[in-house]
Amino acid sequence: MRRVISPNQIVHEGIMDFPRAMFRFTVNVLEGRKEIVIAVKGEYQGPLEFLAKSPMKKFLENFRDKVIAYYEKKQEAFTVQELFKKLSDDSKRKSIVAIIELDSKEFTLTFKDGKFEKVEGEDYNDFLTRLLTYPGFVKLLREEEIYEEEYESLDDLIQRLKEESKDKELEATVIIKDKSFKIVLKNGEVIYNDIDPKYKGKLKLIELNEK
Repeated sequence: MRRVISPNQIVHEGIMDFPRAMFRFTVNVLEGRKEIVIAVKGEYQGPLEFLAKSPMKKFLENFRDKVIAYYEKKQEAFTVQELFKKLSDDSKRKSIVAIIELDSKEFTLTFKDGKFEKVEGEDYNDFLTRLLTYPGFVKLLREEEIYEEEYESLDDLIQRLKEESKDKELEATVIIKDKSFKIVLKNGEVIYNDIDPKYKGKLKLIELNEK
């Protein structure tokens, strides 16, 4: 069996001697903030297609079991003190999002500059009290860095984006005083900007995508 690995995709393929046939499995992985989506496609070219169902099914079942076992192993368990120390250390000079499991329920926490900032959908103080008095282990399911850059002025940001957008088109998401704005640049020139050009003050670049 031959295996070809590329970004977000793995292809397994081979040729059977009898009956003479080609089979291929394509595994696509899309990783998001809260879940991982895996899509597997099976292909068969040759005679007696009904005979291919059994080996293809076996491959898919083995693949599923291995993926589940791998991610269960990857889920680390910590005491509350260990978890806070890890996330505080990991978030020094940056922001991270951590998804944890507590009493079979998932929570999304944000840490910034070594400090616990917020928990989605829960009261901060109530959750913190509950967490700090929790006697068992907490599972860390996922951890991601939040992309964020701070600029002293709009001019500084525009200059940086102009350099980045040479020979391509970029869309930037910017935060000013908890409000979101968009800037679009193409070939080093601004083609859309909904920020007041007279704005004076700091701003944060939280997302930058190529269009």
